[in-house]
Amino acid sequence: MAESLVFEVLQKVGSFLYEEVSQFMGVRGQLEKLQSNLQAIQAVLSDAENRQWKEAVIKLWLDKLKDVSYDIDDVLDEWSTAILKGDNPSSSQVFSLLPSFCFSCYQIPVRYDIADKITELNVRLDVIACEKERYSFNQLVVKNEQLVEQRITTSVVNISEVKGRGEEKQKIIDMLVGESCETQPLRVISLVGMGGIGKTTLAKLVYNDDDVKNHFDAIIWVCVSNPFDEIRVAKAILESLMQVTPNLVELQSILEQIQRLMSGKRFLLVLDDVWTEDRSKWEQLECSLLSGLPGSRILATTRKENVAKTIGCTESDIFPIGHLSDEECWLLFSQIVFARCTSKINEQLEGICREIVAKCKGLPLAIRMLGSLCSGKSRAELQSILESEVWELEEAKVDIFPHLLLSYYDLPSALKRCFSYCSIFPKDYSISKHKLIESWMALGFLRATSREDMEKVGEKYFQKLAMCSLLQDYEVDRDDGSITSCHMHDIVHDFALFITKNECFSLEAIGSEETRIESFPKEARYARLMVADGAPLLDFLSGLKRLHSLKVQCSSSTTISGAQLTHLFENLSLLRSLDLSNCNITEIPSAIRKLVHLKQLDLSLNYNLRELPETVCELVNLQTLNVSCGSDGFGKLPQGIGKLIQLRHLHNSPTVVLPKGVGSLIRLRTLDDFCLGYGGADFSLADLEKLNHLKGKLSITGLNGKLDVVSAKQAKLKTKTQIISVALNFQGEEAESRKYHDKDIIEELESSPNLECLSIYSYQGSVFPSWIMSLANLKKLDLYSCYNCQHLPSLGKLPSLESLDFFRLLGVNKIGLEFLGIGPHTDNETDVAFPKLTRLSFSRMAGWRERDDVVDGDTDEDISSRIVMPSLQSLSFLKCYNLRALPSYISQRVRQRKLNLTIKRCSFLRSRYQQDFSDLPNVNLW
Repeated sequence: MAESLVFEVLQKVGSFLYEEVSQFMGVRGQLEKLQSNLQAIQAVLSDAENRQWKEAVIKLWLDKLKDVSYDIDDVLDEWSTAILKGDNPSSSQVFSLLPSFCFSCYQIPVRYDIADKITELNVRLDVIACEKERYSFNQLVVKNEQLVEQRITTSVVNISEVKGRGEEKQKIIDMLVGESCETQPLRVISLVGMGGIGKTTLAKLVYNDDDVKNHFDAIIWVCVSNPFDEIRVAKAILESLMQVTPNLVELQSILEQIQRLMSGKRFLLVLDDVWTEDRSKWEQLECSLLSGLPGSRILATTRKENVAKTIGCTESDIFPIGHLSDEECWLLFSQIVFARCTSKINEQLEGICREIVAKCKGLPLAIRMLGSLCSGKSRAELQSILESEVWELEEAKVDIFPHLLLSYYDLPSALKRCFSYCSIFPKDYSISKHKLIESWMALGFLRATSREDMEKVGEKYFQKLAMCSLLQDYEVDRDDGSITSCHMHDIVHDFALFITKNECFSLEAIGSEETRIESFPKEARYARLMVADGAPLLDFLSGLKRLHSLKVQCSSSTTISGAQLTHLFENLSLLRSLDLSNCNITEIPSAIRKLVHLKQLDLSLNYNLRELPETVCELVNLQTLNVSCGSDGFGKLPQGIGKLIQLRHLHNSPTVVLPKGVGSLIRLRTLDDFCLGYGGADFSLADLEKLNHLKGKLSITGLNGKLDVVSAKQAKLKTKTQIISVALNFQGEEAESRKYHDKDIIEELESSPNLECLSIYSYQGSVFPSWIMSLANLKKLDLYSCYNCQHLPSLGKLPSLESLDFFRLLGVNKIGLEFLGIGPHTDNETDVAFPKLTRLSFSRMAGWRERDDVVDGDTDEDISSRIVMPSLQSLSFLKCYNLRALPSYISQRVRQRKLNLTIKRCSFLRSRYQQDFSDLPNVNLW
């Protein structure tokens, strides 16, 4: 951690030396001295980091070094902020104009104070630099570290590629679904084993088995973790049963609902990562589950046999998970390391690699870690791994910490800080990828390059951590397939806490029990606090004045008052990242101006928070502001938001009133939603003109009859090449006059050819925009409630289209060959229609009378020689009342079981195909 911190501070010192600001009041000499000392220290840090686990005195030396490095970072940030608050945003001009008194009286003493602080820091660093001579460190040449590109295929081992466990899996399935289980009451089976042994992976194999799915009426997966929160676990069970988030807060009400919904069902409940040995915490939940049918089962994973017995396991139902065999370990390891190597290279390296595999002691997680580490390494590098001292470290002999230390040491310096920061999250927490990258930005872990901005660098760092298996269990966006969130294995989380000891801490508050500030590490820079009812924790935060990051979590009945927030803002002025999401906050006091270093502010899910004070606009360093609260929450941004010239990400809900100043935020990358004209807002489409860095998703609501066509043209969506998803929502009364107006508007909203996802809602024009056919990269297209359109474009010509959804296109009464993009006027008979389409859905197409082009059993010379939808996997029809037949190329693939077909409330189709398709498992007729 010290090595990566010094690396980042050195980068910042260097950037100041390149600026004319360093000439001010002789500071340049002091900066050069800082740089020299840090460079000398940096040369020995690799050796110091390795030795700290065996030599306590070196760890103390590193702690002092980290402490002064953080203070250097604080002073340099203070200096940057003073520059930003000057009359002229150009740092070089601001300082060169000092004699002309361009600064306020307040700003001049601030700069003298900064000079004094740098001098004082040099004195402290001199002492640390001298002390290093006592320890006879080995000096290493400091290399210019680059993030090495590796194959993303080794990031996570897919369940289908799991080596071994086949016998264990079948035994557990027999315990769950065997014939003898039919009449048995609720039975608890526990998978017990050490961390990293593969308990969760084995549980997933069982959970996803087809025999298991077909045997139970309901299967539910809940990650329990520590501490055991009865309300959270019960809510997770209920949410799975109801398929919606329950609006209940009392445990009694939740358990009654579970009891009612479980009644008459045979269910499987998987409880992953159970820790509690308190029987009383389990009993109430257990009672609510007894209403299930005989044969219902609970499958739990835990590290301790006592836990298994606490939740009702008998000795015979405790299933110990053993280590993988030597050959299974080798198969898993070689699958990762030698995926693309020749057999000759395999033979050359196999001997040393088998010795490394032996170090894993049969632990699957350790094998994945070392496999990712060894991939692409030379024989000499592999020998170095095998002979590393980490295998002998006493303090590291905890589960698989030696393997993690090796992976950690192999990371570039900047990436070490990114990984260790993840210890701030609780175990089994679903970590949002974009929030994580935004936090890394706020804390200074990411540096833009000449080719890539900070966000892109953050994406690469995230992928690297994934390749090392330090992050795993990803959730993906259903629209574009990108990763949205991830988890850390609990052992990896323990390790992250291990290496950030005293720098990062989490505190779970129980009731009103007071916690003494003396128990908190004074040098802590990152903190997470769980605030329960009556817990006065915010009062204690005044003793942690050096925090850079704070995440506060509240129980559903806890409210943080304005007075408490004022106290927090006045005492934690060094914060870079502040997460107060879902804390029942009703107001943000004006004292927030005190957080001059703040770069990330998350106020999302505070549903009673309506507006922000104008003093928020004094936070000139702010990069990310999140006020997303759904449709009934936050309503108004401050008028002066245009002053936030560093703002890059504005996460908001469609109902948030956007001031005109948003249009001047030229660094903005994210603007989630905006509703034109909502609440009298003066932000218009024309104000998008200068926001050329926007990327990701953009949703525009309120494209109604009052919109100016000229404004739509000024938006210049086509020039915003980093936006990959656009949603256009035409609100307002359905009127004949809108046919032509909407058509003119949508033609001016032509998107970039890079667009991958497009959704159009309530468009009242009679013709879809011509520019759709120019979207060569479009993967997903949704057309909803476009009542006046009678014809679909020739979408079959789009080469990248994978998903297509039509909903309530009431004006469409025919979908002919022009839709496929083939016919008598197409030139190339070998053209493929919809070459990549995998999913196609038609819903509520009541005007689609019947097919009159190519119906089942007929042929047509225009289509007989063409390939149509070769990749299609899923086709559905919902409430297409008048549709009478399927195309021949579709019905043929259904009979060949190459296509899953769903027909719901389509009377003609159902009667026509009910008998013909009755024996096909890939057909659902409702």
